[in-house]
Amino acid sequence: MDKPSYLIRRKRSSDLDWNDVRPLDIAVFFDGGSDHRPRTQARVLYDDDQLYIRFDVADQYVRVVAQNPQAPVSKDSCVEFFVQPESCSGYFNFEINAGGCLLLYYTPISPEGRALMSERLPVPVELVQRMNIRHSLPKRIDPEIGEPCEWFVEADIPFALFEHYTESQEPLPRKAWRANFYKCGDETSHPHWGMWSPIPDGRSFHRPDCFANLVFCAE
Repeated sequence: MDKPSYLIRRKRSSDLDWNDVRPLDIAVFFDGGSDHRPRTQARVLYDDDQLYIRFDVADQYVRVVAQNPQAPVSKDSCVEFFVQPESCSGYFNFEINAGGCLLLYYTPISPEGRALMSERLPVPVELVQRMNIRHSLPKRIDPEIGEPCEWFVEADIPFALFEHYTESQEPLPRKAWRANFYKCGDETSHPHWGMWSPIPDGRSFHRPDCFANLVFCAE
């Protein structure tokens, strides 16, 4: 299956307006778990200082238990953004549950393109605190919501966070980063694992060899 690609437009005003931003679909799911396949889309913008991401989810069986930074949010109703900036020898996994709780690690990549999981490190709290996260659901949902519902998560990620690990990452027109986007809910009543760029085998999201291109546009 061919890898997709996504063009990131420059943010045009001081306000975030997602209405005219083309979405990407997180629509490929691993087999197993349950038959729950929540409709999930992501949108991305950038300016000189930050990357802006929004996830919109038409979901059901929504559970939010993790409350503390670096807690295992993938067990909850969760969206994820894994990204490798250009000229960076590793990738960042931003994992955010529906209540806005964040897990963020940096993972080196081997010369063969494998994630070196034994060498992964949590991103320091002083860098994480520079991010801004917005969410539409309460911080805790337990018991889970059993009926259909819609929710969103937005994250503002300063480029300075990436630059802590590599050289300057000023996004230029036609510059390409590599990434994947995910939706999961490991310990909800209906577990599921969805992705944007297909992973052909296994059950792990930590597959940098399957990342696809994010291309920064001038406009």
